[in-house]
Amino acid sequence: MAGWRRLLVTGLCLAAWRSMEQIAVPGFNPAVIGFLFQIPSSTPLQAIGASIPVASNSIVAMGIGPYVNAVIIMTLVRLISRSVRAVESAPNGPRRLMRWTRALAIVLALGQSYGYTVLMQNTYPPGLPGLDWFARLVVMLAMTAGTVTLIFLADGLDEFGLGFGNGAFLIYAVTPVGIQVHRLAEIFGTAPSIDALYLPFAVWTGFSIAAVAVIVAALLAGRRVPARGEEDPSEWKPLELRLLMSGVLRPPAFATALLFFPVIVNNYYAGGNPGLGRWVTDVLTPYGPNPWTDAAYVLLNAGLVIAFVYLVVRADAASRPIRPDLVAHVNRLIFIGGSLLAIAVVVLPVLEWNASRLAGRGFAMSGLDAALAATILLAIVIGLERSGGRDAGASLLASPVP
Repeated sequence: MAGWRRLLVTGLCLAAWRSMEQIAVPGFNPAVIGFLFQIPSSTPLQAIGASIPVASNSIVAMGIGPYVNAVIIMTLVRLISRSVRAVESAPNGPRRLMRWTRALAIVLALGQSYGYTVLMQNTYPPGLPGLDWFARLVVMLAMTAGTVTLIFLADGLDEFGLGFGNGAFLIYAVTPVGIQVHRLAEIFGTAPSIDALYLPFAVWTGFSIAAVAVIVAALLAGRRVPARGEEDPSEWKPLELRLLMSGVLRPPAFATALLFFPVIVNNYYAGGNPGLGRWVTDVLTPYGPNPWTDAAYVLLNAGLVIAFVYLVVRADAASRPIRPDLVAHVNRLIFIGGSLLAIAVVVLPVLEWNASRLAGRGFAMSGLDAALAATILLAIVIGLERSGGRDAGASLLASPVP
């Protein structure tokens, strides 16, 4: 019965979030709203593909991303600041860090919302025409309030729903899943021949299942090791080292941010050096014209993911030190888990794109989105088992971030 109540609360929270996507930001151009609602959709698939017309210009357009970014930043701050680690170890430390994280999320949301106002002004016709500083501030505060509301919904998911401590990441994971559903519906709804999409879609489905299977296997795998002074395996205590101790979110996110930095620099200098712009576009991608540079980019990206797995585990170990006798085991598990994560989020999506393109239509797959969705789903299942009084074994992750 408790499980059904949690499911009902989760459905209501997600419905409230999706309802807020119907609310456009203050001052949004009524002509643009009218145009968005008049886009024809002759088939149910096209209607699903159209999604919510004003979602990208709504008060929750930023989603819960600023809060997730704040959580990730705070995990790095723990690595470099002894003062923060000292605060965390205090009796009221976790609650203080949570307040700091939420304050940082508000600051990040205000900065990101400013970028959204600029973006809405540069559309044609402009979504936000004639903004003075006060009107811009009103829009920024409205969008920030939308993100804060989602944080409160995430709290409700944690306490009464299926969040089990991952409510914010549940909302964060559902967002790309919804986008993917709309995108696939749009592809099928606008294709001249649906029959020609069956084989590419089957390829996409197969690779998506493979990516999820790799992540699930890595998440559930672990190694049992003896406690100190226990040589007899029959007397071992249930001490387990998880294979994927870093979680699935932070290492690929850090690798993507690092690889995207040259693109940002190029955006500033491409006008004066078009050759550099073409080189960045052709080389810093796994889908360029040269298969050798594509392969090199994939290897670089995969290597960065593995390297950031090491960094993330070390950052987490700053507050939960690793026993010296387990360091060798941990290093091996980091490499194996990082390699599996790199395969799922870097290698398989590139293979899938090329295979589906050869089958007739390129279907883009996000390995990170699939990995995060699988992680949250497993966390929900384990949370339900524990809430029902059943033994769910060791924790799903040794990481504070999925």
